[in-house]
Amino acid sequence: MAFGLTPRQRDLKKYISEYMLRNEGVAPSLAEMAEFLEVTSTSSVHRILDVLERKEHIARLKGMPRAIKVLP
Repeated sequence: MAFGLTPRQRDLKKYISEYMLRNEGVAPSLAEMAEFLEVTSTSSVHRILDVLERKEHIARLKGMPRAIKVLP
């Protein structure tokens, strides 16, 4: 369970997890996440991903596109 997250953060984490299950471990692109969140700017997605990473719900490899690992 994604304790300590806002509903939007929880929804994005769930979307990433489900997307990766359907796509052999490949994470969605920033554009796909923005579309899911119904925002026009990927900077909004970046902010949420930063929070998820800071709260240790995901891990990202810097400099590598779509390099996201969803943590328990």
